[in-house]
Amino acid sequence: MGLQWAKHLGNAVKVTINDLNENSVTLIQENCHLNKLKVVVDSKEKEESDEVLEEGEEKLGNIQVTRMDANVLMHLRSFDFIHLDPFGTSVNYLDSAFRNIRNLGIVSVTSTDISSLYAKAQHVARRHYGCNIVRTEYYKELAARIVVAALARAAARCNKGIEVLFAVALEHFVLVVVRVLRGPTSADETAKKIQYLIHCQWCEERIFQKDGNMVEGNSSFF
Repeated sequence: MGLQWAKHLGNAVKVTINDLNENSVTLIQENCHLNKLKVVVDSKEKEESDEVLEEGEEKLGNIQVTRMDANVLMHLRSFDFIHLDPFGTSVNYLDSAFRNIRNLGIVSVTSTDISSLYAKAQHVARRHYGCNIVRTEYYKELAARIVVAALARAAARCNKGIEVLFAVALEHFVLVVVRVLRGPTSADETAKKIQYLIHCQWCEERIFQKDGNMVEGNSSFF
């Protein structure tokens, strides 16, 4: 995604690509050179690895490539757009992402921990997302809603709210994109939208539990 932005928008945007793995960073740099993008390391142009361009060709844009923990990078700098694509769950990076994201900035999160999100490892979902999830006919929608709720809670802890722009749950990942709205009022409005879903495994009926209300009667919802 970062290479596409730099290639099509050039110097109109400042793109930073980060990975903690040294081999991955090397591959990122090689990919930048193949796409005629200038690599910047530690705010200095990496001239020694630039390829000789043919006549009439020019560099399309600059990309800063860093190798550090993503949480550290997001604490050190502010961003207008953050795309997180970690191995497994993304919950470990959400607090850092929302801490320094600018107002009306966009946070894009790809979660590949489908074993927990798709109710195959319920104990992991309880640990990472604080929910008890069961396998239902709409399990992919549930997975997307669980990730959205995790983003909403992380944003609220930073006195920010979110506006969901896009959410999709496919076979191997869940992708959610939100716009960040600063201020405690936005945070409160977002937090109010988080509700528990009560699902009956016998009749497949489901309802959202309202705040302060208990399910009446001898219902079999759980």
